[in-house]
Amino acid sequence: MMKRSLSRQHHRQQSSAFGFESLEQRRMLTVIDLFPSQDTTLYENLVNESANGAGVGMVVGNTNKDLTRRGLIKFDIAAAIPRDSSINDATLTLHVDKTVAGPVEISLHPVLNDWGEGTSAVPAEGGGVGAATTPDSATWNFRSFPDERWDTAGGDFSNVALASSVVNEVGQYNFTSFRMSDQITDWLVSPETNFGWMLIGDESTRKTTKRFGTRESEIQPILTIDYDPPDFPQLSIAGTSGVEGDADHQSFQFAVTVSKEFEEAITVNYEAISNTAIADEDFDPTAGQLIFNPGEPLTQEITVLVRGDRQNEVDESFSVVLSGPEDNYDILTRTAVATIENDDPLPSVITESIRVIEGDEGFTDAEITFTLSEASGREVSLQYIGRGKTANLNTDYIRGTGQVTFAPGETTKTAIINIIGDTEEEPDENISVVLANARNVELEVPSIQVTIVDDDAEILTPWQNAVLPVDVTNDGVVSPLDALLIINELNNSGARLLSPPAEDLAPPPFIDVNGDNFVAPLDALLVINHLNNPPAVAAVQAIFATEPTSSITAAHAAAALANIDDHDAEEKRRRLGKAIRNA
Repeated sequence: MMKRSLSRQHHRQQSSAFGFESLEQRRMLTVIDLFPSQDTTLYENLVNESANGAGVGMVVGNTNKDLTRRGLIKFDIAAAIPRDSSINDATLTLHVDKTVAGPVEISLHPVLNDWGEGTSAVPAEGGGVGAATTPDSATWNFRSFPDERWDTAGGDFSNVALASSVVNEVGQYNFTSFRMSDQITDWLVSPETNFGWMLIGDESTRKTTKRFGTRESEIQPILTIDYDPPDFPQLSIAGTSGVEGDADHQSFQFAVTVSKEFEEAITVNYEAISNTAIADEDFDPTAGQLIFNPGEPLTQEITVLVRGDRQNEVDESFSVVLSGPEDNYDILTRTAVATIENDDPLPSVITESIRVIEGDEGFTDAEITFTLSEASGREVSLQYIGRGKTANLNTDYIRGTGQVTFAPGETTKTAIINIIGDTEEEPDENISVVLANARNVELEVPSIQVTIVDDDAEILTPWQNAVLPVDVTNDGVVSPLDALLIINELNNSGARLLSPPAEDLAPPPFIDVNGDNFVAPLDALLVINHLNNPPAVAAVQAIFATEPTSSITAAHAAAALANIDDHDAEEKRRRLGKAIRNA
């Protein structure tokens, strides 16, 4: 791969007899430096496979135990140099950082099969025996451990050396030849045949090893190539970016440009491919062909339609890739990236205060529901922290703190605070639940409240006149006084439950007329209806026509009582007076 480009233009000049340079003698040259895309060492060991694909040393030669070491190195030529370039010269420069021998000839051979680098690595000061083998490592027996073996142990390579160099002490050494240039030309035409080079040292005797720096070393191998670029026009594609939008489609334009005028039509294919943005979800699947005709504009555009949404999410990307026969052109830039910029606001989290019955023993779950205003395209989280106001941690509740996390697309989550039950009569108690550390979400409220409702007060039970339910006073006569007693009870204490009397006590008024175990204005209205006075009945019916039963109040009952016809007013006064005197 090209990690560092020196890409400089040179004029190679050839002077005429008069010291002038002719146009025919002038050539434009490009010189480029490449770093390896892969390198490793093959270790001949007696027992286990070893490797060093990610290590800082590449060992070549024989050890003092007469075990052989060979180096593998590869450069991605096609990614750095246009196809159909003319290779003029190539030089491989290696740096020796450790040696145990005197002068040794090291030769460079073409590798005949593909191989993997793996991730094995020996310490910087090691390298003699290699490291434990990781998947896809090249070893003495495997070109890709553990599945693909070399045809021949020690690697598949040509016996014909392309170049050689006598290597002695620590320092830099060059390998260069016209055969290297020819092979690089072949690799440009057929990149699939580029399997790199094998470095082989003196394997005829013991203790001849040299250690060279690798692409992980401070001083890396460098392949310097001097070439003439092709005369073909070159195609390039430019990336783009834009906001997503909330709906419909947004057009993203990719400009494809031909470098210069040409004489034959140029046809190039294109296709949009997914990155973090997904085809058919975030953008429309797009593929097609551009045709550039001689004399027409040198730039055309590819349009990809991006789908808008209202989901907050990270910026996403997709690519458009060019491909084609390249018979009369070269593709200089094959891939362009489009960034879809999110323009949707953060969702907000919605939650409300709750009330929960305490219970007598064990635990009761206080379940807090968190709801997002909109589904999010990214992970959302927030913390909740229970801080007792009148309730106490570990006495009235436990597990008051935690975190809720919404995966992309989720809109509802719940959190549980465990309420401790007891049988102690006490006031209702409160927990303040603070919301904090919100990530990718807005908080609508900073806190909510959990109210623990005490359920340990004495439960009283009302009663009913079993003979005549509407005879509240149990005096054998149904009169407005019966309704008035219910109304007075409600005015004094509010709607509540009462207990029946002990067997040896005279009963108080039978105020639960309808037998629902609850004293309410409805009981008074039933008495009034029983009086069968048309105005009273009409008044009660009017109330029921406009008010739900649960909301009928003592005031409504009193108003109905006031509407009773005055034709028996004297009897009413007589009964009321008697009741007052008796009281």
